[in-house]
Amino acid sequence: MNKAQLEISLTLTLAPGRRLRRQQRAVRARWWFERMHRTVDAATDCRPIPPRPPKQIALPVIPNRNAA
Repeated sequence: MNKAQLEISLTLTLAPGRRLRRQQRAVRARWWFERMHRTVDAATDCRPIPPRPPKQIALPVIPNRNAA
């Protein structure tokens, strides 16, 4: 029977490659969100177009030649 105590660390430790990828992903996300904020801030306010009544069109009536 093994009576050794298992120690678990609660701090997040990443391998150097994973840490770099995580940082790069954060940089890309920050760039994208900054760009979206600039786009929204630069957008002009526009009033909604008032709804138009639907057009009513007449379709030609074609007689059914197969009707008996």
